Amino acid sequence: MFQISAVNQTYFTPIKVLVPNGDGTGTEYKFKAQFKRLPQEELDDLYRRLNPEKLNEGEEPLTDDEVLDRVMVGWADVLDKDGEPLEFNEQNLAIVKNISPTRAVLVVSFFDSMKTAKRKN
Repeated sequence: MFQISAVNQTYFTPIKVLVPNGDGTGTEYKFKAQFKRLPQEELDDLYRRLNPEKLNEGEEPLTDDEVLDRVMVGWADVLDKDGEPLEFNEQNLAIVKNISPTRAVLVVSFFDSMKTAKRKN
């Protein structure tokens, strides 16, 4: 049975980021990103705004930052330099997004989570 009131408005998805080291190796970091469950119409608009061929005249494509600002609402297992949980806020999100390739991994993970949901249904 599908009970509408039981559908969470946010969900967590696992994130794995391989950050390159100076010696040519990489360090894998794992955490959980909390994404907003967008209404289908808003999700459709997001997909459209990422496709340059489907943009309306004068409309700019969305950037990865804009996508994350719209869909990311929290995280778990992100620590500060002292090993303490790092609060999710705009400033800390900007810091985390700036650690390459984290921003791209987060965007891909969001869209992959939508594909997984579609595949499971």
